[in-house]
Amino acid sequence: MIRVVGAILILIIIALAAPVSNARADFVAGVAAFRNNDYETAYKEWRPLAERGNAAAQHNLGTLYNYGLGLPKDLVQALKWYRRAAHGGNANAQTKLGIFLAQGLSVDQNYGQAAKWFREAAEQLHPEAQFNLGVLYATGSGVDKDRVQALMWLSLAYEAGIEQAARPRGLLIEEMSSEDVEEAALLAEIIKPAVRSTAETPAAEAVEPAKPVTSAIVVQLASYASEQAAADGWLKLRRVHGDLLGALDYSVATIDLADQGVFYRLLTGPFESPAMAKSLCAELKARNIYCATAFR
Repeated sequence: MIRVVGAILILIIIALAAPVSNARADFVAGVAAFRNNDYETAYKEWRPLAERGNAAAQHNLGTLYNYGLGLPKDLVQALKWYRRAAHGGNANAQTKLGIFLAQGLSVDQNYGQAAKWFREAAEQLHPEAQFNLGVLYATGSGVDKDRVQALMWLSLAYEAGIEQAARPRGLLIEEMSSEDVEEAALLAEIIKPAVRSTAETPAAEAVEPAKPVTSAIVVQLASYASEQAAADGWLKLRRVHGDLLGALDYSVATIDLADQGVFYRLLTGPFESPAMAKSLCAELKARNIYCATAFR
């Protein structure tokens, strides 16, 4: 049975800066009420903001419904507000929406959609989402089974403090070839520094979800022992697959894995959107060429 991590603590998004508008002041008033266990007042402060599209308030409203704080527990309403906040880019809500979909809470169970939302949050470095996405890749639930992707996400989750990731991560390492373990490590190293985490600490996050550091969306093609080998590899790939790669440039990312050595990762891009990068990858994979999207 697939085990999807749920919320261990009740997470409420809290303002970190002084209020600069009436909306911010209302939000902070809701936070203060929540801290004092006055959930009814928190609801009254957050509801108008949520109705106007504030993703942080929408997430918090979903949490009140999810746990029955200050009002009757209502998973249908919780799902509604989590979904709105998820579409607004809130990584916490995206993770919770993924959990609802994976567990079939007030919605038809759908691992494919769960994976979609876990990925949205995982790419913002949300640890629980990374763990859950790793589990889906390890079991082939809602996504094609992919042990490299599974190990990459589980390793990122484990390094971020998700203890549940230790056992499945260890089992994967025992089963996988050293080359595949290395590939997962390379992918994780590229992803880690590229995007600032918007996952909240156990008690807080910015009033409005932090914007990711501007980063380029790239496609990863291969790993080489030297920068010159990577450049030569690009020329060969572009010569054979010129219809897909002919108009693109390449770059090389140097990854130092200490005792495992230094590797040179061949990248192409950047792309204007993840969809464009994924489209190219789909076409390359159809030709049996390794491909994965990443940030740089």
